Amino acid sequence: MNSITVLMPTFNGEKYILDQLYSIIPQLIPGDELILCDDCSIDSTVNIINDFCLRFPKKIKFLKNKKNMGVNHTIKKLVSNIKTEKFCFVDQDDIWLDGRLSLIRNTNNNLVIVPFYIGESTYNYHKLNKLNIYLAFFKNTIPGCSIGGSSKIIKNLCLSNNFTTLYDYFIIVKAVIIGVKFDFDSQPRFIYRRHASTFTKLGWAVHGYKNVLMTRLILILDLCRNSKNNNK
Repeated sequence: MNSITVLMPTFNGEKYILDQLYSIIPQLIPGDELILCDDCSIDSTVNIINDFCLRFPKKIKFLKNKKNMGVNHTIKKLVSNIKTEKFCFVDQDDIWLDGRLSLIRNTNNNLVIVPFYIGESTYNYHKLNKLNIYLAFFKNTIPGCSIGGSSKIIKNLCLSNNFTTLYDYFIIVKAVIIGVKFDFDSQPRFIYRRHASTFTKLGWAVHGYKNVLMTRLILILDLCRNSKNNNK
C-alpha cells in the first residue's frame, strides 16, 4: 500500500487546528507522514503543534518559516519535503471524515479530487466529479485541501513553476492545460469549515468582480511566463 505525505500550511490557526489534527492522525498508517509548516503565527498555533508533536513524534514533522512568506512559499517548502509517492494537501481549519486517503492510496499516478461538505454549524454538499478548462479557469471551486495524488505530478507543478497566483488555482489550471489525469472520489471526505478568518473563499462574487478579473489576469501572466521559461 502506497505511503502518503499529508501537507499542512499553518498560520494563526489556534481556534481550529487541534480538531483537524485529531481527525488526521487516526487515518495515517505506518509509512505515512504529516508535515506542517508554520508561517510565523502570532497566536498559540506553534505551541499547540509542538505539544501535539510530543504525542505523535513518529508521524509528524514540523517546519517553521523564519519570516512570514505567504501561503505559496509555504506550500512549495512543504512539497519539497515529500519523500513518498503520494501526497495530500490539508487546511488547518477543516475536519477530515472517514476514508480521506483511501482513493489516493489506490490511484495510478493521477491527481485526486474529493468532494466535501461546506460550513461550520450547517453543511452543504459540494460535489466534484468533472473538470475541464472552463470549470478550472472560470469557476475555480476546487480548494487545495481537496487535492491529493501523485507526488511526482505535484512537484512538477509546484517546484518547476514560479507563480504569484494562489497555489491551488494555479495547480489546477496548469494541470488541466498539460493534460494531467484526475480521479474523483464518490463521497465527501472532509468538512470545509468557512468562518470570518478563512483565507480563501469559493466562487466569484465573494471576492468582488474586479478582484476576480485581476486574479485571472495574473494567472494568465503566470502561465505565459512559465510556458516561455519551459520552452527555453
